[in-house]
Amino acid sequence: MGAKQEKALFYFIVEPIVNMRALPDGASKVVSQALMGEEIRVCQKEKGWAWIQTPDGYFGWVPLGSFTESSIAYLGEETVSVTRLSGHIYSVADVEFGPKMTVAYGTRLKWIDDCDPRWTRIAFPNGEEGFIQKGDVAGEKPIRSKKDLISLGKRFLGLPYTWGGRSSFGYDCSGFVQMLYGRLGFLLPRDSIDQSRDARLIPIEIGACEPGDLLFFGKNQDRIQHVALFIGKGAFIHASSKENKPYLRISRLTDAEWSGALSASYPYRTARSLLTNGPEKEESHRDFRTHHHDNPVKMAIDKTFHALSPKRHGCSDKRKTEESREGHISDERKDPQVENSGRKTQCFKREGE
Repeated sequence: MGAKQEKALFYFIVEPIVNMRALPDGASKVVSQALMGEEIRVCQKEKGWAWIQTPDGYFGWVPLGSFTESSIAYLGEETVSVTRLSGHIYSVADVEFGPKMTVAYGTRLKWIDDCDPRWTRIAFPNGEEGFIQKGDVAGEKPIRSKKDLISLGKRFLGLPYTWGGRSSFGYDCSGFVQMLYGRLGFLLPRDSIDQSRDARLIPIEIGACEPGDLLFFGKNQDRIQHVALFIGKGAFIHASSKENKPYLRISRLTDAEWSGALSASYPYRTARSLLTNGPEKEESHRDFRTHHHDNPVKMAIDKTFHALSPKRHGCSDKRKTEESREGHISDERKDPQVENSGRKTQCFKREGE
Protein backbone atom coordinates (compact mmCIF):
# COMPACT_ATOMS: atom_id res chain seq x y z
CA MET A 1 0.00 0.00 0.00
CA GLY A 2 1.47 3.33 -1.03
CA ALA A 3 2.38 6.05 1.41
CA LYS A 4 -0.36 8.50 2.25
CA GLN A 5 0.04 11.74 0.33
CA GLU A 6 0.45 14.86 2.42
CA LYS A 7 -2.28 17.41 1.88
CA ALA A 8 -0.91 20.41 0.02
CA LEU A 9 -1.14 23.62 1.99
CA PHE A 10 -0.85 27.25 1.03
CA TYR A 11 0.43 29.88 3.44
CA PHE A 12 -0.59 33.54 3.18
CA ILE A 13 0.33 36.68 5.11
CA VAL A 14 -2.69 38.10 7.00
CA GLU A 15 -1.27 41.36 8.34
CA PRO A 16 -0.72 44.58 6.30
CA ILE A 17 3.06 44.24 6.61
CA VAL A 18 5.22 41.84 8.60
CA ASN A 19 8.87 42.48 9.41
CA MET A 20 11.08 39.52 8.55
CA ARG A 21 13.94 39.19 11.00
CA ALA A 22 17.38 37.59 10.95
CA LEU A 23 16.61 35.54 14.08
CA PRO A 24 13.41 34.32 15.80
CA ASP A 25 13.48 37.29 18.14
CA GLY A 26 11.56 40.56 18.02
CA ALA A 27 14.76 42.42 18.86
CA SER A 28 16.64 40.89 15.92
CA LYS A 29 17.53 42.93 12.83
CA VAL A 30 14.95 43.36 10.07
CA VAL A 31 15.99 41.81 6.75
CA SER A 32 12.86 42.43 4.64
CA GLN A 33 9.07 42.47 4.82
CA ALA A 34 6.20 40.20 3.82
CA LEU A 35 2.97 41.83 2.63
CA MET A 36 -0.73 41.13 3.07
CA GLY A 37 -1.97 38.30 0.85
CA GLU A 38 1.47 37.16 -0.29
CA GLU A 39 1.91 33.43 -0.61
CA ILE A 40 4.92 32.29 1.38
CA ARG A 41 6.82 29.10 2.02
CA VAL A 42 7.07 27.99 5.62
CA CYS A 43 10.35 26.21 6.11
CA GLN A 44 10.66 25.82 9.87
CA LYS A 45 8.78 26.66 13.07
CA GLU A 46 10.40 27.45 16.38
CA LYS A 47 9.05 28.90 19.65
CA GLY A 48 6.32 31.08 18.19
CA TRP A 49 8.26 31.96 15.04
CA ALA A 50 8.45 30.63 11.47
CA TRP A 51 11.32 30.72 9.00
CA ILE A 52 9.67 31.74 5.71
CA GLN A 53 10.51 32.51 2.11
CA THR A 54 8.74 35.27 0.18
CA PRO A 55 8.08 35.22 -3.60
CA ASP A 56 11.26 37.22 -4.29
CA GLY A 57 13.37 34.47 -2.72
CA TYR A 58 14.09 36.20 0.58
CA PHE A 59 14.18 34.30 3.88
CA GLY A 60 13.47 35.54 7.38
CA TRP A 61 11.71 34.87 10.67
CA VAL A 62 8.13 36.06 11.28
CA PRO A 63 5.69 35.50 14.17
CA LEU A 64 3.46 32.44 13.74
CA GLY A 65 0.32 34.58 13.99
CA SER A 66 1.25 36.68 10.98
CA PHE A 67 0.14 34.12 8.39
CA THR A 68 -2.61 31.58 7.83
CA GLU A 69 -2.70 28.23 6.09
CA SER A 70 -5.24 27.00 3.59
CA SER A 71 -5.89 24.03 1.34
CA ILE A 72 -6.89 26.36 -1.49
CA ALA A 73 -5.26 29.35 -3.17
CA TYR A 74 -6.25 32.79 -1.88
CA LEU A 75 -6.53 34.87 -5.05
CA GLY A 76 -8.94 33.49 -7.63
CA GLU A 77 -10.24 34.84 -10.89
CA GLU A 78 -10.94 38.37 -9.67
CA THR A 79 -9.14 40.60 -7.21
CA VAL A 80 -9.01 44.23 -6.27
CA SER A 81 -5.75 46.11 -5.78
CA VAL A 82 -5.27 49.12 -3.55
CA THR A 83 -4.36 52.06 -5.80
CA ARG A 84 -4.05 54.75 -3.13
CA LEU A 85 -0.91 55.01 -1.01
CA SER A 86 -2.97 53.27 1.66
CA GLY A 87 -6.53 52.12 2.11
CA HIS A 88 -8.75 51.38 5.12
CA ILE A 89 -10.60 48.07 5.37
CA TYR A 90 -13.68 48.02 7.58
CA SER A 91 -15.60 45.25 9.32
CA VAL A 92 -18.84 46.91 8.22
CA ALA A 93 -19.65 49.18 5.29
CA ASP A 94 -19.65 52.31 7.44
CA VAL A 95 -16.70 54.59 8.16
CA GLU A 96 -18.16 55.69 11.50
CA PHE A 97 -17.16 52.40 13.12
CA GLY A 98 -13.48 52.86 12.28
CA PRO A 99 -11.19 50.70 10.12
CA LYS A 100 -10.31 47.11 10.92
CA MET A 101 -6.89 47.64 9.35
CA THR A 102 -5.02 49.81 6.87
CA VAL A 103 -3.23 48.20 3.93
CA ALA A 104 -0.53 49.51 1.60
CA TYR A 105 -0.51 50.46 -2.07
CA GLY A 106 -0.65 47.44 -4.37
CA THR A 107 -2.16 45.09 -1.80
CA ARG A 108 -4.24 42.52 -3.68
CA LEU A 109 -7.44 41.32 -2.05
CA LYS A 110 -9.98 38.70 -3.03
CA TRP A 111 -13.07 40.37 -4.51
CA ILE A 112 -16.47 39.05 -3.39
CA ASP A 113 -18.97 41.59 -4.72
CA ASP A 114 -19.84 45.25 -5.07
CA CYS A 115 -22.36 45.53 -2.27
CA ASP A 116 -23.35 49.11 -3.13
CA PRO A 117 -22.14 52.05 -5.23
CA ARG A 118 -19.60 53.03 -2.57
CA TRP A 119 -18.33 49.75 -1.12
CA THR A 120 -16.64 46.56 -2.27
CA ARG A 121 -16.77 43.42 -0.18
CA ILE A 122 -13.46 41.54 0.04
CA ALA A 123 -12.15 38.42 1.73
CA PHE A 124 -8.92 38.12 3.71
CA PRO A 125 -6.63 35.11 3.30
CA ASN A 126 -8.03 33.60 6.52
CA GLY A 127 -11.58 33.68 5.13
CA GLU A 128 -12.80 36.69 7.10
CA GLU A 129 -14.62 39.37 5.13
CA GLY A 130 -14.30 43.12 5.07
CA PHE A 131 -15.29 46.22 3.15
CA ILE A 132 -13.14 48.70 1.27
CA GLN A 133 -14.27 51.91 -0.40
CA LYS A 134 -14.19 51.79 -4.19
CA GLY A 135 -12.19 54.99 -4.30
CA ASP A 136 -9.27 53.11 -2.70
CA VAL A 137 -9.28 50.39 -5.38
CA ALA A 138 -10.22 52.51 -8.40
CA GLY A 139 -8.34 51.95 -11.63
CA GLU A 140 -5.04 53.75 -12.16
CA LYS A 141 -3.10 54.78 -15.23
CA PRO A 142 -1.67 51.73 -17.05
CA ILE A 143 2.08 51.14 -16.82
CA ARG A 144 2.99 50.33 -20.42
CA SER A 145 6.67 51.27 -20.51
CA LYS A 146 9.53 52.12 -18.19
CA LYS A 147 8.89 55.83 -18.79
CA ASP A 148 5.49 55.42 -17.12
CA LEU A 149 7.34 54.53 -13.91
CA ILE A 150 8.37 58.17 -13.47
CA SER A 151 4.91 59.50 -12.68
CA LEU A 152 4.18 56.45 -10.54
CA GLY A 153 7.40 56.86 -8.57
CA LYS A 154 6.70 60.53 -7.84
CA ARG A 155 3.49 59.57 -6.05
CA PHE A 156 5.63 58.20 -3.21
CA LEU A 157 7.81 61.28 -2.66
CA GLY A 158 8.20 62.09 1.01
CA LEU A 159 7.52 58.59 2.33
CA PRO A 160 9.89 57.65 5.16
CA TYR A 161 12.95 55.61 4.36
CA THR A 162 12.42 52.24 6.03
CA TRP A 163 15.18 49.65 6.33
CA GLY A 164 13.86 46.44 4.77
CA GLY A 165 10.72 48.27 3.60
CA ARG A 166 8.67 46.92 0.71
CA SER A 167 5.47 48.93 1.06
CA SER A 168 4.03 52.43 0.80
CA PHE A 169 4.28 52.65 4.59
CA GLY A 170 8.02 53.02 3.89
CA TYR A 171 10.49 51.65 1.34
CA ASP A 172 14.20 51.03 1.26
CA CYS A 173 15.98 51.70 -2.03
CA SER A 174 15.75 48.20 -3.52
CA GLY A 175 12.23 47.64 -2.21
CA PHE A 176 11.09 50.81 -3.98
CA VAL A 177 12.67 49.81 -7.30
CA GLN A 178 11.34 46.27 -6.94
CA MET A 179 7.81 47.65 -6.52
CA LEU A 180 8.13 49.95 -9.54
CA TYR A 181 9.44 47.28 -11.89
CA GLY A 182 6.87 44.86 -10.52
CA ARG A 183 4.16 47.18 -11.85
CA LEU A 184 5.81 46.78 -15.24
CA GLY A 185 5.62 43.00 -14.90
CA PHE A 186 9.20 42.27 -13.85
CA LEU A 187 9.83 40.85 -10.39
CA LEU A 188 13.39 41.95 -9.63
CA PRO A 189 15.53 40.40 -6.90
CA ARG A 190 15.23 41.88 -3.42
CA ASP A 191 18.73 43.38 -3.05
CA SER A 192 20.40 46.08 -5.10
CA ILE A 193 23.51 43.96 -5.75
CA ASP A 194 21.35 41.19 -7.24
CA GLN A 195 19.24 43.66 -9.19
CA SER A 196 22.42 44.97 -10.83
CA ARG A 197 23.24 41.41 -11.91
CA ASP A 198 19.79 40.53 -13.26
CA ALA A 199 20.16 39.13 -16.77
CA ARG A 200 17.14 41.12 -17.98
CA LEU A 201 19.06 44.35 -17.32
CA ILE A 202 21.95 45.26 -19.60
CA PRO A 203 24.84 47.56 -18.58
CA ILE A 204 24.81 50.98 -20.20
CA GLU A 205 26.80 54.17 -19.84
CA ILE A 206 25.31 56.61 -17.37
CA GLY A 207 25.29 59.23 -20.12
CA ALA A 208 23.06 56.96 -22.20
CA CYS A 209 20.40 56.60 -19.49
CA GLU A 210 16.77 57.08 -20.44
CA PRO A 211 13.90 57.78 -18.03
CA GLY A 212 13.02 54.53 -16.28
CA ASP A 213 16.52 53.07 -16.35
CA LEU A 214 18.26 52.11 -13.12
CA LEU A 215 21.28 53.69 -11.47
CA PHE A 216 23.45 51.69 -9.07
CA PHE A 217 25.93 53.05 -6.52
CA GLY A 218 28.57 51.38 -4.38
CA LYS A 219 32.20 50.99 -3.41
CA ASN A 220 32.96 49.03 -6.59
CA GLN A 221 31.17 46.71 -9.02
CA ASP A 222 31.17 43.90 -6.47
CA ARG A 223 29.85 46.06 -3.64
CA ILE A 224 26.74 47.69 -5.04
CA GLN A 225 24.90 49.29 -2.12
CA HIS A 226 22.19 51.54 -3.54
CA VAL A 227 19.76 51.72 -6.47
CA ALA A 228 17.66 54.53 -7.91
CA LEU A 229 15.29 55.19 -10.82
CA PHE A 230 16.61 57.64 -13.41
CA ILE A 231 13.96 60.24 -14.32
CA GLY A 232 15.88 62.32 -16.87
CA LYS A 233 18.05 65.46 -17.03
CA GLY A 234 20.55 64.09 -14.53
CA ALA A 235 17.94 63.46 -11.82
CA PHE A 236 16.78 60.29 -10.10
CA ILE A 237 14.21 59.24 -7.54
CA HIS A 238 15.16 56.97 -4.67
CA ALA A 239 14.70 56.02 -1.01
CA SER A 240 17.68 56.85 1.17
CA SER A 241 18.63 58.08 4.62
CA LYS A 242 21.84 59.73 3.41
CA GLU A 243 22.40 63.50 3.64
CA ASN A 244 20.24 63.62 6.79
CA LYS A 245 17.18 63.19 4.54
CA PRO A 246 15.54 59.91 5.61
CA TYR A 247 12.78 59.90 3.03
CA LEU A 248 11.98 59.11 -0.58
CA ARG A 249 13.16 62.01 -2.72
CA ILE A 250 14.68 63.29 -5.96
CA SER A 251 18.45 63.82 -6.17
CA ARG A 252 20.87 64.69 -8.95
CA LEU A 253 23.95 62.96 -10.31
CA THR A 254 25.88 66.19 -9.70
CA ASP A 255 25.07 66.21 -5.96
CA ALA A 256 28.21 65.62 -3.89
CA GLU A 257 26.87 62.43 -2.32
CA TRP A 258 25.93 60.91 -5.69
CA SER A 259 28.61 62.36 -7.97
CA GLY A 260 30.84 59.30 -7.95
CA ALA A 261 33.72 61.31 -6.53
CA LEU A 262 36.31 59.47 -4.46
CA SER A 263 35.22 61.48 -1.44
CA ALA A 264 31.58 60.38 -1.82
CA SER A 265 30.03 57.50 0.09
CA TYR A 266 29.66 55.68 -3.20
CA PRO A 267 32.62 56.34 -5.53
CA TYR A 268 31.36 53.76 -8.01
CA ARG A 269 28.34 54.31 -10.28
CA THR A 270 26.83 52.22 -13.03
CA ALA A 271 23.55 51.97 -14.95
CA ARG A 272 21.25 49.29 -16.31
CA SER A 273 18.47 49.24 -18.88
CA LEU A 274 15.76 46.67 -19.59
CA LEU A 275 16.26 44.44 -22.60
CA THR A 276 12.62 45.20 -23.43
CA ASN A 277 10.88 48.50 -22.76
CA GLY A 278 7.38 47.19 -22.10
CA PRO A 279 5.70 44.76 -19.72
CA GLU A 280 6.05 41.01 -20.16
CA LYS A 281 2.26 40.86 -20.19
CA GLU A 282 0.01 43.89 -20.30
CA GLU A 283 -2.43 44.34 -17.44
CA SER A 284 -6.13 44.70 -18.04
CA HIS A 285 -7.39 48.11 -16.90
CA ARG A 286 -10.97 47.79 -18.12
CA ASP A 287 -12.15 47.71 -14.52
CA PHE A 288 -10.67 48.13 -11.06
CA ARG A 289 -11.17 44.37 -10.62
CA THR A 290 -8.12 42.57 -11.97
CA HIS A 291 -8.49 39.19 -13.59
CA HIS A 292 -5.92 36.98 -11.92
CA HIS A 293 -4.54 35.56 -15.16
CA ASP A 294 -4.21 39.02 -16.77
CA ASN A 295 -2.21 40.65 -13.96
CA PRO A 296 1.47 41.10 -14.95
CA VAL A 297 2.55 41.63 -11.35
CA LYS A 298 0.91 38.39 -10.21
CA MET A 299 2.23 36.49 -13.23
CA ALA A 300 5.77 37.74 -12.57
CA ILE A 301 5.52 36.72 -8.91
CA ASP A 302 4.06 33.32 -9.75
CA LYS A 303 6.73 32.64 -12.35
CA THR A 304 9.55 33.44 -9.95
CA PHE A 305 7.95 31.94 -6.84
CA HIS A 306 7.26 28.54 -8.32
CA ALA A 307 10.68 28.37 -9.97
CA LEU A 308 12.44 28.71 -6.64
CA SER A 309 11.99 25.06 -5.72
CA PRO A 310 10.60 21.89 -7.28
CA LYS A 311 8.32 21.59 -4.23
CA ARG A 312 5.82 24.28 -3.26
CA HIS A 313 7.01 24.43 0.31
CA GLY A 314 10.35 22.65 -0.01
CA CYS A 315 12.84 25.23 1.22
CA SER A 316 16.45 25.20 0.16
CA ASP A 317 18.95 23.64 2.54
CA LYS A 318 21.32 26.52 1.95
CA ARG A 319 19.07 29.36 3.05
CA LYS A 320 19.85 33.03 2.86
CA THR A 321 19.53 35.23 5.89
CA GLU A 322 20.93 38.57 4.77
CA GLU A 323 22.75 40.00 1.82
CA SER A 324 24.12 43.29 0.60
CA ARG A 325 20.79 45.00 -0.03
CA GLU A 326 22.33 48.40 0.47
CA GLY A 327 25.76 47.31 1.59
CA HIS A 328 26.31 44.24 3.68
CA ILE A 329 29.87 43.05 3.91
CA SER A 330 29.04 39.78 2.22
CA ASP A 331 26.80 39.05 -0.72
CA GLU A 332 26.05 35.56 0.59
CA ARG A 333 23.26 35.22 3.12
CA LYS A 334 23.97 32.15 5.18
CA ASP A 335 21.82 29.96 7.36
CA PRO A 336 21.71 30.59 11.04
CA GLN A 337 23.28 27.49 12.58
CA VAL A 338 21.77 25.79 15.60
CA GLU A 339 24.38 24.53 18.05
CA ASN A 340 24.30 23.23 21.60
CA SER A 341 25.46 26.60 22.84
CA GLY A 342 22.55 28.37 21.15
CA ARG A 343 21.80 29.97 17.81
CA LYS A 344 24.54 31.58 15.80
CA THR A 345 24.23 33.74 12.73
CA GLN A 346 26.64 35.26 10.28
CA CYS A 347 28.14 38.55 11.39
CA PHE A 348 27.55 41.34 8.92
CA LYS A 349 28.01 45.05 8.58
CA ARG A 350 25.63 47.21 6.61
CA GLU A 351 27.29 50.16 4.96
CA GLY A 352 24.75 51.66 2.60
CA GLU A 353 21.26 53.05 2.76
